[in-house]
Amino acid sequence: ARLAVGVDEWNSHPAVTPEMMGRSAGKVETIEAMLARLGGPFAPEHAGACSRAAPEASVLAQPVVPERLRFVGSPSFDPRPYLDSTSREHYVKPIQTAKELPEDVRVPHVSVRCGRAASLRLLSLLDRGQRLALVPSSQVRRKLRSGIFTVPKDQARDRMVMDSRPANLAEDGGDRWIGSLGTLSQFHHLFVGPDQAVDIFAEDLREFYHAFLVGHERQIRNALAMEYRPSELAHLASFRDELSSEEWITPCLSTLAMGDCRAVGFGQTSHLSVILRHSELTLNQFVTLTGRPPRQGLAAGLLIDDFVLLDRVARGDAPGSGEAKRLMEQVHRAYEIAGLPRHDAKSVSGVRRAEFWGGLVDGDQGSVRPNPKRTIPLASLLLKTVQGGVASSKLLEILSGGLVSAFQLRRRLLCLLSSVYVEQQGPRAPNASFRAPRALLA
Repeated sequence: ARLAVGVDEWNSHPAVTPEMMGRSAGKVETIEAMLARLGGPFAPEHAGACSRAAPEASVLAQPVVPERLRFVGSPSFDPRPYLDSTSREHYVKPIQTAKELPEDVRVPHVSVRCGRAASLRLLSLLDRGQRLALVPSSQVRRKLRSGIFTVPKDQARDRMVMDSRPANLAEDGGDRWIGSLGTLSQFHHLFVGPDQAVDIFAEDLREFYHAFLVGHERQIRNALAMEYRPSELAHLASFRDELSSEEWITPCLSTLAMGDCRAVGFGQTSHLSVILRHSELTLNQFVTLTGRPPRQGLAAGLLIDDFVLLDRVARGDAPGSGEAKRLMEQVHRAYEIAGLPRHDAKSVSGVRRAEFWGGLVDGDQGSVRPNPKRTIPLASLLLKTVQGGVASSKLLEILSGGLVSAFQLRRRLLCLLSSVYVEQQGPRAPNASFRAPRALLA
């Protein structure tokens, strides 16, 4: 009977369209293209024995198309008052706190992935939102400059990522507050009585990292792998008269960025601090990587820019009538005080069923499950892989990532991935196709 509830939900779910998949749509398209190239019944022409090397699979990292990027206003959040002393020092002085790299360390090659004309449009976009700094090239660490690429966000927009691997090499990405990250699996331990239901409240901050104000040293840390003559950038608002005498100018990102090894720590720590400082919520009400929800009262959780608050109420009460609504109003005021922009369209207030953190939570049923908008496309791709009987190490790597994400809510199922990982080992090229053995198909 318990299994039937899940099966019925699966069977009654509407078709999952690319619009519903959001950022996962690009990954699904990538796997479909890989299956077509590998052979089997889903190839354009049915292939026989597969021992050839498949063409390089498309990747999710995409060139920058400035017109597909959206930024909200200009940076408005100063995290320094909300960081602990160690985090604050690393935030303000990323170069002074960086370690010296030995001469023989191999630094990854990075680039801003677009042509010259598109690069200038990108700089203009960043400049309009006050997210660009221009500095003499003599001031930047040339070997540790960063690149930029994008990943699909939805059908109309991309998300900008800074390829900060060179600068990350010189920094320690550790942060003790990473342990405060919320995880969906902890809500399995939320005790809900037979006469209770759960009201769900959720907030999502818009372009979270790009709302961060940064100082001059972090701007230089975010130097981009490009150079321009002063005359090429003189039209930008961030251009200063003293730059006219420089031979070369390096653009720098003037905000925090996805791709910075410390961005998650800075984001989690400061966001948590904003909520705790300006509301009645306390740390022991939060689920964390190792901390379960309290046995009674409210249960909160924070995953970088996504905040949720669960309220156990009497089953007959109207949704949203409990204490959580008042506390969420305090959180909203906290965001206003701190200068953090809310995403109104993603705000959830007092509902009994909601999607967050990659999962679907039902407060009436008392269930927590992976989001069907992700698992249904994944199941379809797994079925095609099994029916085709052909795989590659690269394909298995991507599929196993999706399975690990789904199985976080049923961790015992992770043991089923043994054969998947075994077949990724060995001397095969990542995209070389092979007949999938029976254990793998099972």
